[in-house]
Amino acid sequence: MKLISFMLVSVVVAFFQPRTSSYTDALRSYNGAGYLDVTCSALICKAHNHISKNEVHCMARQMWEGCEGNLTKVTEAESLEKLDWSKAKPGDVLAVNGVHVIAYLGDGQFIDSDPLQSGVQEVSISTLLGKKNDKWFTGPVRVERWVR
Repeated sequence: MKLISFMLVSVVVAFFQPRTSSYTDALRSYNGAGYLDVTCSALICKAHNHISKNEVHCMARQMWEGCEGNLTKVTEAESLEKLDWSKAKPGDVLAVNGVHVIAYLGDGQFIDSDPLQSGVQEVSISTLLGKKNDKWFTGPVRVERWVR
């Protein structure tokens, strides 16, 4: 009887849980999650998997390399400061130095999971550019876009 009750409650919760309609909405749904719960690459993969039939599980380095053909390089630069921001679109993934990934939300806003900020937060471009002594935000950067 307990199993049936548990299954019924699970179905009802799943049915009434708000669904996100876009990738950027899915990214924003993790805002406030702790870093140990959602790392940078897990944030991006979980949001992608939430709206896509094609599940991906890539680490930051794999995203830098295209996530097994699931991402395509849009542009790259030697740093965030030198990136041509006009080429970035909402939902793009910024792979920084092959060790960290950030998702672009549009209008100069990003969502990032960083242990130094205690987890997932929306951040502005000025905040990212101010992280000059953090290897997660310095070095070459690639803008990657989902292809599937």
